[in-house]
Amino acid sequence: MKTDIIVHIGNKERPAVLFIHGLAIDKAIWINPSECTMFSGLLPLTALLSKKPLEQDFGYSRRRPGPVFPGVTTGIYPEALLTLFHDMQSSGYTVATWSQKRPVGEINTAVIELGEVINYVRDQHKNSIILVGHSRGGLIARKYLMQGDDRVKGLITISTPHQGSSIARLAVYLSPLAPLIAPLLTQVKSRGMLKKVLKRTHDLLASRAAVELLPDSDFFRSLQDKRLNNVRYMTIGGTSPALFSLYRWKWTASGRGDKKKWLLCPETIVSVPDIFEKIIPKKIYPLELKKNMGDGIVSAESSSIPWCDNHYLVPFNHAGILFDRKLRKMVREFIEEIG
Repeated sequence: MKTDIIVHIGNKERPAVLFIHGLAIDKAIWINPSECTMFSGLLPLTALLSKKPLEQDFGYSRRRPGPVFPGVTTGIYPEALLTLFHDMQSSGYTVATWSQKRPVGEINTAVIELGEVINYVRDQHKNSIILVGHSRGGLIARKYLMQGDDRVKGLITISTPHQGSSIARLAVYLSPLAPLIAPLLTQVKSRGMLKKVLKRTHDLLASRAAVELLPDSDFFRSLQDKRLNNVRYMTIGGTSPALFSLYRWKWTASGRGDKKKWLLCPETIVSVPDIFEKIIPKKIYPLELKKNMGDGIVSAESSSIPWCDNHYLVPFNHAGILFDRKLRKMVREFIEEIG
């Protein structure tokens, strides 16, 4: 098939596990997350997983050290990332995923592709299928199951907005951010990058695909599915809305006499979602962005299918939820129960 698909054949006595990615991303989030990018390659996925950098000690000197000059950074990235895709492959399962041809297209388009991918996997692996969807990927799976498919024995969704997400409404608040933040940046190149990221984020949130995820959208009115007796369900949601921070390096000096101790310290310029607290009225501030109530994109409440008996909330953001070792172990054990 012409679809950009990857399949690793494992034990044919076990179900195959098929992974579905979310909006505006591709299969790299499952198979090579360190290389996965967002916003047409402008921002690495790892930016959503970064931590505040540590201060750098340059010791004592009469003058400020050189040639190191302050700049901006998105923080410290994780060195290695593994997902459930790698876990299940290592456990001997057949695993598969694909890059949607229109990752910002309508959900129904991806539903058709999912059916084609399932057929392709079944041609090589004559056993049942377990679907694992991240974010919008879980909705793609639910919509697919509305038409019925006895080959599917399990559905696991991770940070999926089963009741919709109000984040698409944030598009109206993004336009003023660039001029507010740009003066804080010391590098012209960084200013330009920030402007591009904000613009493409705005365009994505205002797109038809994102609007489709609003709670009152036509898509959710059309989602008339129900519990299927032959399918096991698990849903997982996150409760940490901290998504992204931008820091600038700042020199500090301390000490007496001719020599001073020089430190290069990180100073937070902007943090999402903190920046939104300053521009969005409290009455309409989204649950998705509130601490302990959302993962930055999806609210904890929305992350559960109404009839799901296996629902878990964990303290991670929308991206970090995919990489926690303990959580992956729990999901792997659930898959092993099914097959």
